[in-house]
Amino acid sequence: MRRTVLLVLALLLVAGSARAVKVSDLPAQWRKWLEEEVYPLITVEQRKTFLALESDAERADFAERLWVLWGDQYGLGTSFRRNYLDRLEQCRSEYSNTTEDRARVLLIQGPPEAKKTIDCDKVFQPLEFWQWQWLEGLGQNVVIVFYRPYGLGRFKLWDPVVEGRSALYNFGGWSALQAWMGNSGNQLFPYTRPEYSCGDTEIMRLIEVADYWLRDVQAREAMQHAPLPPEGRGAAKESASARFLQFSTVVPKGSSPFNFDLASALGSRRGSKLAVTFSAKVPRAGLETNKVGDVDVVQLDVTGEISSGGEMADRFRYAFTFPTAGATEFPVQIERELHPGKYHLRMKVQDGNSTHAAVKEIDVDVPAQELPAISPADPKADEALKGKRSPGFRGSPPWSGRRWRGWSSTSTPDRCSPRTVRLTRLSSTSARSRALPPLSRWPWTPAGWRSTGSSWTSTSAARGSLFGSNRLEWPTGRAARSGHRSRSTSLLTGS
Repeated sequence: MRRTVLLVLALLLVAGSARAVKVSDLPAQWRKWLEEEVYPLITVEQRKTFLALESDAERADFAERLWVLWGDQYGLGTSFRRNYLDRLEQCRSEYSNTTEDRARVLLIQGPPEAKKTIDCDKVFQPLEFWQWQWLEGLGQNVVIVFYRPYGLGRFKLWDPVVEGRSALYNFGGWSALQAWMGNSGNQLFPYTRPEYSCGDTEIMRLIEVADYWLRDVQAREAMQHAPLPPEGRGAAKESASARFLQFSTVVPKGSSPFNFDLASALGSRRGSKLAVTFSAKVPRAGLETNKVGDVDVVQLDVTGEISSGGEMADRFRYAFTFPTAGATEFPVQIERELHPGKYHLRMKVQDGNSTHAAVKEIDVDVPAQELPAISPADPKADEALKGKRSPGFRGSPPWSGRRWRGWSSTSTPDRCSPRTVRLTRLSSTSARSRALPPLSRWPWTPAGWRSTGSSWTSTSAARGSLFGSNRLEWPTGRAARSGHRSRSTSLLTGS
């Protein structure tokens, strides 16, 4: 309990001391997020803190921390965010918005186990009953009802304390009910009530149950805003959320500004990252001193946020102590390691002994590592190799330039080996046996074929085809020596 109170006080102190922006001044993305998406979840203190942030990178980082906090508080972990986003899509699909009462209750409590719609314009406004078998913190058989005033606009959650039963009836139905109740003789015949003219005897019972639940203050609050988690749950995460504010570069309200210089310099490469040094020169004038032993010192609190593409890439916070003797300015140097890319630094320097504070922003371009240049091709070497035979091939194949039954051979130069001999089918004969070159000339047996002496016999279901193709390449050069396939020994499709 004490930790929660201290956290709330810390949030209020930081949020109150910062220059809060108006919701209307937020970028459209964050205005929608705050007003139309997480409004049932975010607390007053969290909202104030969010409005005190000044950059989109800060808002994005704070929002991520809130999702972690909410998931921990409600015991769902990372699945909480996914479930909540699914509910948002359901609201948009069913109601075309996320802010009406039905959408808000769906976001908080989830979809009901049962719905019942009443469309009886003789007596009632359009009604919609929702029922849950069990809701944590409330109990079982929870029933609420929404109505559409005058049959127009959005549905509203009924408030029996403020609006009374008459809000559920239209003018004719309420007048008929008052006339029925004014006749004492009608009490003997309850089924003559106007409500029963709708043909549904369940309506009266549902109204009674909804009246019971919606008169309960706790139940009403549970439909308006997500209930607070049980005591102690998520306390550690909440502390981490409060710690986020300590790293913020928001300048406190009422602070005295001053000017300082800020620059960056690239250093050595460390693995895939590059060391970047940020240097600031803070003037001595206007800064308050403090005694550390017998020495007067100036104490500076330096906070920085490095973002890339609107997302937080790195954060830091350092405390510097400088002796003041003979100093006119104080050098502040901070080194960070960054991956290649374009970054934006926002750095706040605050005097620890006064209200002086200032913010500077610079852009930093971290280059990628340059690869060594590829040496250009040697045309003389290419010319010397052109037309040469590979040492691994002695003489021409025995069938080069000759014909066999249904096959011819051609010899062509190739980039990977000086000579490639292709056998091309001349006719589409259906014979499954072909008289081909001696087996001793082939470094391997082609798949789908078996050797029979000096011929090849197809074992493939494709009649008259070699490897299911019309061409086979004879391996030469290094491919012939190693016995491995290469580009020169691959199969070519087509005739």
